[in-house]
Amino acid sequence: KSATELLHDMHLDKFLELASLSGINYTLGTDNITLFIPTDKAFRELSPRYLAALIKQPLKMEQLAKYHIVKGRIADGELVGDTALDTLSDLAVKIKVKVTRQGVTVDKATIEEHPRECKNAMVHKVDKVMVPPENSLLDHIMDDPDLSLLPHGSYTVLAPTNRALSQVDQKQLQQILSDKRRLKKFVERHLLNRMVLKCSIPERGVYTTRSMQKDETDFAFDDRKTALRQHPLTNR
Repeated sequence: KSATELLHDMHLDKFLELASLSGINYTLGTDNITLFIPTDKAFRELSPRYLAALIKQPLKMEQLAKYHIVKGRIADGELVGDTALDTLSDLAVKIKVKVTRQGVTVDKATIEEHPRECKNAMVHKVDKVMVPPENSLLDHIMDDPDLSLLPHGSYTVLAPTNRALSQVDQKQLQQILSDKRRLKKFVERHLLNRMVLKCSIPERGVYTTRSMQKDETDFAFDDRKTALRQHPLTNR
């Protein structure tokens, strides 16, 4: 059976309906994945406003769907407590697994029954919709007036991609986000006090400047792409 057929058999019709309306049924055909699919009741418990947004905004529904999909087939016996799973979402945040006497939870959603398997996926039924975080790291910074660093002037922001942030230890990342002093230093390491354009980088040389944290930052070309190196003054 396909994943779509199996979800029908498991009466997970609301997820299929939203996936169809958003045109993302193809996601369910990804090979070798694990799906954590909310029940129809779980979708009814969402706010009407959020549910309407999922219908009207295909990208929002795609992000939500991918947040419920993990690479590899994971049976219930393979879900280990205090671990984190990478999803198909491009978000940096992972979904956390907890095992208690009451059962197994993923991102606060409880797995309701033993999983079922189809030709390309393992499917777990969960009792809550796992809503992906809305704010990016930059949103978090810009929303906090105590972290304002850019009142005037020209700057270059060395913005890490979601994929890059996903490589950071998530516990360490959360510690940075919860500590304004550390977060300010993190931001300053990714800010330059001038605009750096690609055309200003010599083809066979190195353009060197400093971040707001005073780290020496080198720009150079590597296989026709711009490479970046930072040399911290200290191990902060």
